[in-house]
Amino acid sequence: DLVRRLIQLRRKHESLRSENICFHGFDFAKKKLLCYDRWLGEPENPQHDFVSIALNFNNMPSVIPLKLPYAGSWLDIISGHKHQVRRNQVRLTLEPWSAAVLVPLRGQAAACTSVNGDDGI
Repeated sequence: DLVRRLIQLRRKHESLRSENICFHGFDFAKKKLLCYDRWLGEPENPQHDFVSIALNFNNMPSVIPLKLPYAGSWLDIISGHKHQVRRNQVRLTLEPWSAAVLVPLRGQAAACTSVNGDDGI
């Protein structure tokens, strides 16, 4: 069921299929973290499709600082948790072997549904 919902998210967010990708500078060999952004259009435009992904491959919880293109409300479409981002930064705490997929709650992104089936608003 989770895999099916993740496939639906990939279909719903064109940015997850785009060639635009930017990896955040974490030492994977040491921290076991992988973070990257995918987007369509200009990242500074709050109406474009932008997704920030954080993956924790560690056996321990990890705190991950992420820089996002703009402040505002963001939704983790894996957990359904909303984040209020100030100064374009957010700190995520990820449990071992877990992930977060953040999308802005603006324009098209506001209509998305989380993987848990919760309404994204």
